[in-house]
Amino acid sequence: MIQAKTVKQTQSELIIQLRSCMYIMNADVVEQKQNLLNELSHFIIDDLTDLQLYHDTLLYLLAYSQNEKLHEQTKRNINHLTKSLEKFSLNATEEKKWKLLKSGMAFTEVRSCFSYTITKWLWNYFKSTVSYYSSESDFETIKSVFRQLLPVGVCEKYFEEDYSLEKLAHSISTDKKIDVLKWVLTQFENEFVTEKTREQLFDLLKIYVCWKHDSKSPCRTNARGISKNISFQNNQPIFKEVDLKKEVAGKKFKKVKLDFQSKENLTSSARGILCSLYRETDPVTYASINETELFELDRGVSVALFYMRPSFRLPLESYVGYMAYRNNIPIAYGGGWVFQQRARFGINVLPSFRGGESAFIFSQLIKLYHHHLGVNYFNIEPYQIGQKNPDGIKSGAFWFYYRMGFRPLQKDLAQIAEEEFIKIKSNKLHRTEKKILIKLANSELIINFSKKTLNHLSPNDIVKELQMHVSKAHEGNFNAYSILSKQKILKQFKQEKIKFHDSSNTQLISELCMYFNFFSKDKHIKKSELKIISKMIEAKSSGVEFDFIQLLQKEKQLFKIKKTK
Repeated sequence: MIQAKTVKQTQSELIIQLRSCMYIMNADVVEQKQNLLNELSHFIIDDLTDLQLYHDTLLYLLAYSQNEKLHEQTKRNINHLTKSLEKFSLNATEEKKWKLLKSGMAFTEVRSCFSYTITKWLWNYFKSTVSYYSSESDFETIKSVFRQLLPVGVCEKYFEEDYSLEKLAHSISTDKKIDVLKWVLTQFENEFVTEKTREQLFDLLKIYVCWKHDSKSPCRTNARGISKNISFQNNQPIFKEVDLKKEVAGKKFKKVKLDFQSKENLTSSARGILCSLYRETDPVTYASINETELFELDRGVSVALFYMRPSFRLPLESYVGYMAYRNNIPIAYGGGWVFQQRARFGINVLPSFRGGESAFIFSQLIKLYHHHLGVNYFNIEPYQIGQKNPDGIKSGAFWFYYRMGFRPLQKDLAQIAEEEFIKIKSNKLHRTEKKILIKLANSELIINFSKKTLNHLSPNDIVKELQMHVSKAHEGNFNAYSILSKQKILKQFKQEKIKFHDSSNTQLISELCMYFNFFSKDKHIKKSELKIISKMIEAKSSGVEFDFIQLLQKEKQLFKIKKTK
C-alpha cells in the first residue's frame, strides 16, 4: 500500500514538473523535458486529474516542440498514454466515466444532443461506437414530428396512446431489438422534407447520443491536420506579444492543393474536435466539403476554412468557419461573418493552448481573412469580450483585443477604455473592476486595415432600412414584397436573356431578390448591374460561396451609405 501511494505521488509530481517547464523554450530545459517524458513513459496512469493534465501537456508539447527529437518522443508518450486510457476505460466506474465526459480524450465518452447532420455523420462513420442514449422530448412533440415523416395510416394506428421514442420505434418496426438511432435516422431520409426542415424537426426530438472514442476517433487525442508545415521552436521563445498590423502586412501564406479525400479528412477532424468539446459551428456542421480550403502560414500554423452548403447560407453575409492548427494539432476554432469588406469575427482557443501563442494565432487568422477573403474592417463579436459571457469578463478578454489594436466604436466606451488602459500600463498590479469590464463588454470593438473609411451599410443597417421601407410602402407585408421582388428581377433576367441556374433554394433566392430590388429603389435595374446580380444569386444559392464574396466586394455601389446633404 505504501509503495502504491509513493508511485502515485511520483507520477503526479513528474507531470507537474513537466507542466512547469512546457512554456520554457531555451536550450537548458530540453534535456529536462526529455528525462521527464522518459520517466513518465513507464507509468500506467490511472488518476483522473493526472490523466487530463498529462494529456493536455503532451498536446501542448506536440504543438510547440523545441526540436524533432523531442517531438518524436512526445508522440511516443501520447501513444503510451492512449494505452493507459484504454485500460482505465475497461475498469472505470460510471462516476469516473461521467467526470471524463468533456475531456475529449481517447477511450472516453461524449453524451450530447447534436444536429441531424452531425448525428447522421457520427452514425455513418463511427457506427460501432455510436448509440442512442436518450430523448428529452414529450410524446406530443414526438407525434408532431413523425406526422411529417410517416404515412398517415401508421400515425393513426400508433398515435392514440402515449409512447416514448424508444417504444414507438420498437412498436412500428415490430422489432424489439432494433437500434433506435438507426430507426430514427432512417425515417428522416424523407424525400419530401427539405434540409432545413429536417434539421428543425430533428432538433425537436432532443435526442442524446453516446459516442465512445477509440484509438482512431477524431477526438482531441487523435484529431490532426494534414499540413506538411511543421515548425520547431529551436530554443526560440513563445510569442506573447504581437504587432497585429505588422503581422497582417507581412509575409503572406500558401494555399495547399487538396483532393476531395483531403477535404473530407479536414472536415471530419474539425467535426470530431467540436463534438469532443460538445460544440458545433454551422460552417463545420453544414460544410460544403468540396469548397474546403487549407492554408499554411508562419511558424507551423495552418488553417482550414469551411464554407456552408447553399441550403444553410445566410442571404447577405457569408459565414466562413475555420479550424486552426499548430504542427497539425488543433488549437483554435471559430469563424467570420463576411460582408463586403467587413467581418464580424470570433475565436475560441482550445483550453490546452491558452497561455501560449493565442495572440500570434489570432494575428494569422486575421491575416488570412484580410488577404484571402478581402476583409479590411473587423468587428469582434460582443460575446467574445464578455457580453452574456461570464468567462469573458473573468478573463478580461476585452484587453486581449485592445492590446491588438481594436478600439470601441462608441466614444464614451473608448474614453473609459483609454483611461483604464493608462492605469494598467502604469501599474502592473492593477486589475480592472468587474463593473467596468461589464460596461466595456457592450463595445463594438473594431479595427480597420484600410486607409479608407468604411462606406457601406452593415447587414443590420440594411435589415433596418428594408424593414422601414416594407412597413411604409407595403403595409409591413414582407411575403408580398418578397414575391414582388422575385417576379420583377427574374422577369428582367428573362428579358435580358441572362441564364439563371435553377435552384431548389427558393427561400434564399427570394430574400436576395428582395434586398437587390430594395436597393434599386424598386425601379428597373441597369443591364450591367443585372448581370452581376444574376451571378451573385447563382453563386449564393447553388454555387461557390467564395465567388459570392468576391462579386459582392467588386460591386462597390451596392449597399453603399447614402450621403446626407
